[in-house]
Amino acid sequence: MKNKAVTINQINGIDQYYDESWNCHSIYFYDPLGNIVEFIARHAIPGIEHGDFNSQDIKNISEIGLPVEDVQQASEILQKKYNVGVYKSSNNVFAPLGNEEGLFILSGLNRN
Repeated sequence: MKNKAVTINQINGIDQYYDESWNCHSIYFYDPLGNIVEFIARHAIPGIEHGDFNSQDIKNISEIGLPVEDVQQASEILQKKYNVGVYKSSNNVFAPLGNEEGLFILSGLNRN
């Protein structure tokens, strides 16, 4: 299989995004089918090496994005069915459920 380069998406002209409240760095790009992919460096997880990134640094699937019509309703269903709580905070267009080791990211259909 031939390696293909990806174009890193920019947010406000920056290709690497730091989120202070989640203590992580992220980059975003599109996969060949047009899905948004996010690589996340979660700094609070112990045992993660710091240095140049390579394929050995990919540890797990940290987040699964689920676009839904009703974020609140979907959040309540998943919390009850899978006994997960809201990570950080949520609102009517965005709800992260789980923890730093794995999150369902509920996103309203009209959220950018």
